[in-house]
Amino acid sequence: MRKQTIAVELRAAADLKPSRTNSRVHSDEQIEQIVASINTFGWTKPVLADGDEIVAGHGATRAALRVYEGGGTIRMAGSGTVLPAGMVPVLDCIGWTEEQRRAYVIADNRIAENSTWDESLLKAELLFLEDEGFDLGLTGFDGDALEAALGKAVEEIEDAPESSYKEQYGVIVLCEDSAAQQRAYDKLAGLGYSVKVVVT
Repeated sequence: MRKQTIAVELRAAADLKPSRTNSRVHSDEQIEQIVASINTFGWTKPVLADGDEIVAGHGATRAALRVYEGGGTIRMAGSGTVLPAGMVPVLDCIGWTEEQRRAYVIADNRIAENSTWDESLLKAELLFLEDEGFDLGLTGFDGDALEAALGKAVEEIEDAPESSYKEQYGVIVLCEDSAAQQRAYDKLAGLGYSVKVVVT
């Protein structure tokens, strides 16, 4: 069977412009996560663009620029081929209608959010990586989300020691003066009650 090729080309990341209609916001923290991912795994998929306007891959493009600005290099996943300085792989979607392009800007971000996790399998995979000493932050999980995925927070609650606190019940007796207070104290104490004297 003859191999088919896909028209992916290398372009300067600095020449790619964010979509005017991109409503997805990438925090600086997330860009750093993408940078770490690129440095660890390499470049895994092309930026999708319509001409010089990014349709999908806004975060990856910003991360690539940060890598290059820091004097770093980017390798292709699998082959390990080093990309020419400042360049990223781009797949052009010229030919799409305006409606298709604007819809995909949303769909590329939203559709992935509609999936769920097999929590037991996720936990098993994270535990395997943890045992191997792999940086779990590179999976995108960190902080409370990582603890929840590993079930650690739940286990800590379940293993917490039982409280020694016991409920106590009491009655407040209001007295006219100290003499009446003393009489009430003596009577209740004589009946076996634990009595405390309070002056307000």
